[in-house]
Amino acid sequence: MNRRVADEILWRYVDILHYGSDNAERCLSLFPKHRDQLEPLLHLAKRLGPSLAPVRPSPAFARRLKEELLVAAASRSRAAPPPASHQELWWRAAAVGSAVSVMAAFAVMWHNHNHTQEAGVGARSAGPRSGGQQHAA
Repeated sequence: MNRRVADEILWRYVDILHYGSDNAERCLSLFPKHRDQLEPLLHLAKRLGPSLAPVRPSPAFARRLKEELLVAAASRSRAAPPPASHQELWWRAAAVGSAVSVMAAFAVMWHNHNHTQEAGVGARSAGPRSGGQQHAA
């Protein structure tokens, strides 16, 4: 069992002890593979439980902390925005590249359209180039 999981189980058991319940056997039954590791920890937690009582801050401390947090939050909101991440820069570059591609496609279509119209006007004003007869419509 990794340390983080053992710590979480131990602290939850301490919380249960604070509510007046002592069900170490049930806790151990939830983790049968780790019983050998958990049993001495839970026994120690039970012995130390009274000294691990939750701390309740004074109302003055809570008020002062709230004021300090509000001041810190206000100063952060006025600060410059954080620099863009690499992923955000890539998305911006991709968007710019896409916009350039679309504009280039429109420019090519516009150029081809104008070129085709100019060629058509020039062909009509020059008349037929071959020596053949014109067919009446």
